[in-house]
Amino acid sequence: MRRNRAEKRDNARQIRGWLPVLLAMALLLPSCGRSRPQALPNVVLVVIDTLRRDHLPFHGYPVNTAPFLTRLAAQGVVCDSCYSASSHTSPATASMLTSLYPFQHGVQKGMIVTLNQQALDASLRLNRIPAAALTLAEWLRGSGYRTFAVADNLNICEAEGFTQGFDRFVTLNNRGAAEVNRRAQQWEKEMRSGAPYFLYLHYMDPHAPYLGHSPWYVPGSDDLRDNLARYDSEIRFVDERLRELAAALAWKENTILVVTADHGEEFLEHGQTGHGKTLYNEVLRVPLLFWSRSLNLAPRRLNAAVSTLDIMPTLGAMLKLGERQGLSGIALWPFDRADDASAPRPLYAALLASRPGAPDAALRATIWDGWKYIVTDEAGRELYDTRRHPRERINQSGSADTIALGDRMNSLYLSFKSRCPVFPQDLGSRRIDPELLAELKTLGYVQ
Repeated sequence: MRRNRAEKRDNARQIRGWLPVLLAMALLLPSCGRSRPQALPNVVLVVIDTLRRDHLPFHGYPVNTAPFLTRLAAQGVVCDSCYSASSHTSPATASMLTSLYPFQHGVQKGMIVTLNQQALDASLRLNRIPAAALTLAEWLRGSGYRTFAVADNLNICEAEGFTQGFDRFVTLNNRGAAEVNRRAQQWEKEMRSGAPYFLYLHYMDPHAPYLGHSPWYVPGSDDLRDNLARYDSEIRFVDERLRELAAALAWKENTILVVTADHGEEFLEHGQTGHGKTLYNEVLRVPLLFWSRSLNLAPRRLNAAVSTLDIMPTLGAMLKLGERQGLSGIALWPFDRADDASAPRPLYAALLASRPGAPDAALRATIWDGWKYIVTDEAGRELYDTRRHPRERINQSGSADTIALGDRMNSLYLSFKSRCPVFPQDLGSRRIDPELLAELKTLGYVQ
């Protein structure tokens, strides 16, 4: 009997001695039914096609086109002077996702322009993002992210290299923001399964043909005003859908959200409509907003001129992924120092514009220290003081007091192009079936 009692006391002492070890092991093991906690935040990149910066309330527009984005802007970091790298979707988006200019990655035209130029040839040869160029999706996937994308623009497709680095990628054809959201939410369980995710969403709604969305659309008194009213209602519609998706996917929780546009839209400011024809501010200046509740970003507006090429290195810096060589954009993070540059840096844009019945027009722009210098076909010259004349109506090129400035800006571009990395042009192919061709004609892409 005494021996049994002694054994019990010894066993109890042994159990008490093991309890701290067992508790420590339990804390190290994942709880039953719960996913492994993630250290890195999710990243969501929203590109709203054809969205003009100056049609947003937080950039001074008098119509309340984007109440949700306006709330985010009040809580996040707004870049007041952001420039796209082109006024065509394909080169502009490729630049955003590689931090390279169009003359570096070689994506100069999209599928639609190529289709029109090839006289509706059923088999297209397309410029594509070179396999050797690092994309944002590849960088994040190599850092432990799972990568997802829904693009509602036919140009953002596999044939043009945009799927590079993505685990899941869907290309739609102007199906609308509600369908983009539906496709993204189909992956919700997979996205929430533990590892951080990168989600790229490309909304198409403000792109022509402009739809009038009730209750925000009020018909205009003439064609121009009516198109503007429809365009504004498209922005409001996608703003509502973005608000819904942010709530559904809980972006307040451990997420960095970036909102921007590939380019803007012209409404006869320089005699043109649409985009992909010029490099004026109505098509080059785009919104750029960074927002994150989890990182406690202090509300801030950046005055310095920045580029959509800066998105990729900025995210890399925010996520502490290390510096990547060969990128043409710069990291804006930490944001409290982004306006402290001792000297303004030059930014560039390029466009290979298709002209029916004539050779393509090659345009390039240099943006530097409040000025913009546009060269067309290496002959035409335009110089604008964008601080004093932001609408770019007064061409100061060739005047006696600006010749030296124009030469300086031209040399900035030529010097950069001579020393920057340039990738060999890569080509993809895509066949156009009769059903797709009919859709393109309906959208006004094909004559």
